[in-house]
Amino acid sequence: MQNTWIRTLNTFTFGVLDEKVRDRKLKAMIKKLLRKSDEKCPPIDFKKYTAKEFMLYLLSLETKKKRRLSSASYSGKRSVYFHLCRSYGEKQNEEFMNHITTLFKGLKRRIAKETQNGEGIIQSGKVPMPFSLYRRLSKYMLMDSSLESIWARAFFITT
Repeated sequence: MQNTWIRTLNTFTFGVLDEKVRDRKLKAMIKKLLRKSDEKCPPIDFKKYTAKEFMLYLLSLETKKKRRLSSASYSGKRSVYFHLCRSYGEKQNEEFMNHITTLFKGLKRRIAKETQNGEGIIQSGKVPMPFSLYRRLSKYMLMDSSLESIWARAFFITT
């Protein structure tokens, strides 16, 4: 992280002892700083940031059950990184792009192998909604008389 960001975040959370409160405040401040997207003050030095560092960050992420994320999740994180670059008027060089492409191919191969061996996330994509939840949501929308709920319930039932 850039020094300006670190100083801002440290100042914002100075003296907050409760870890949950500090994390909440940090997240709020990071969102605020990202919304501004001042090109003179990016969160990281895009020129020095390497594909290897980005992959190490991605591999440090895991689910609540301490398992690796799905390949779609990693691809989403990569898209967010490239969006962040565009937001700050930066473009990664060709070497970075080639290296990240190679690393991602290997990661996807590893995830596929783990899934095949039963070690990874077997199910990917959407999970069917339990009928009990469907009934509860439908009933809730029926009880609300607003136009939004009437339309939402009609859409919900037909889909």
